[in-house]
Amino acid sequence: MQRADRCADLFLGVDGGGTRCRARLADRSGHILGEGTAGPANIRLGLDDSFTEVLRAARQCLGEAGLGFEAIARIFACLALAGAGEARERDAAQSRNLPFRRTIITSDAHAARIGAHGGQDGGVIVIGTGSVGWAIIGAGASGSEAGACRSRTRAAPPGSAGRRSGWRCRPLTAASSRPCC
Repeated sequence: MQRADRCADLFLGVDGGGTRCRARLADRSGHILGEGTAGPANIRLGLDDSFTEVLRAARQCLGEAGLGFEAIARIFACLALAGAGEARERDAAQSRNLPFRRTIITSDAHAARIGAHGGQDGGVIVIGTGSVGWAIIGAGASGSEAGACRSRTRAAPPGSAGRRSGWRCRPLTAASSRPCC
C-alpha cells in the first residue's frame, strides 16, 4: 500500500452507467457504511455531468454513514464508469482534480469482469443502457491483457432517436494476435 493510501480509511466503489450511478462506501474491514444513487455517469456524455452525479452519490453515502462532506478527503475511490473503456475519455477523466484522497478510474465492464472472475481469465456481458462484453483469456500471472477482447453498443445521447447499434469486436492491445469473440 502506498504511503498516501494508508491515510485512506474509507473506500468508495462507484458503478456509473448510462442510466444511473450507484455507489457504496465501506470501511477498512469491508463493513458497508452507506449507499447512494444518482443520475447517469457515462463519461462519453460529459465529464462535468458524470462527476456531478458521482459526487451526488458519494454525498449520499457519506450522509448515510453520518459523516460530513469533508470526509470525502479520506476516501480511496474506484470509479467504474461507462465510457472509460476508451483511452481518450479515460485520460480526460483521470486528468480531473476530484476531492477524493485517491481515485482510480476504469470502465464499468472492466470492473464487472474483475468482480465476476476475481482477476482470473473470463468474460462478462453487461446489458443496460448500452451493452458491452469484456473477456481476458490467457492473462497468466503477469496480468497482461494480450488475449483481451471488448465489444459494445453505445448508448445514444439523451433525446436522440436511439442507440448506436452493432457489436464491434477488436483486440484491445497490439500484442493480441487474434480476436477472441
